[in-house]
Amino acid sequence: MSALTFHPPTPARLDYIAERLRAADRVELAVTAPGRAVAEVLHDSVLSSRWSIVAEVDGVASIAYGVAPTADPLIGSPWLLATDDLRKVRREFIERCRGEVRLMQQKFLVLTNEVHRDNALSIRWLEWLGFTIDRARPVGPNGEMFVFWKGNARHV
Repeated sequence: MSALTFHPPTPARLDYIAERLRAADRVELAVTAPGRAVAEVLHDSVLSSRWSIVAEVDGVASIAYGVAPTADPLIGSPWLLATDDLRKVRREFIERCRGEVRLMQQKFLVLTNEVHRDNALSIRWLEWLGFTIDRARPVGPNGEMFVFWKGNARHV
């Protein structure tokens, strides 16, 4: 069984994850942040977040995630970027995230973001965490189809 540990994000950890990012996350970033380097997007995600964390799998930085405020102070935008090592620790990671989503919901009335419709692992992760998967809609400069996901939909 792989060991899962959690640490503050550092530039070195973020760069390591960016270099080895999952293909599905690269597709999303190509649509949502065209022309930007993966490392730049990951560093900016951490800087803009209310809180963020890096998970290491067997001592190797593998997952970065957090929640960023939006223009509406009631709405938070959870995000996650990971390497393929996420697959090694799926169950343990989900258990950890359930508690963290509850903490996010204490800070924000609504949690919402977008995920590419072909990113099956992320969609399953969101469903396990209790998010509602909404219909696909065009997003990004090329009209790529994404699935919109949200927490409490009363105010979206």
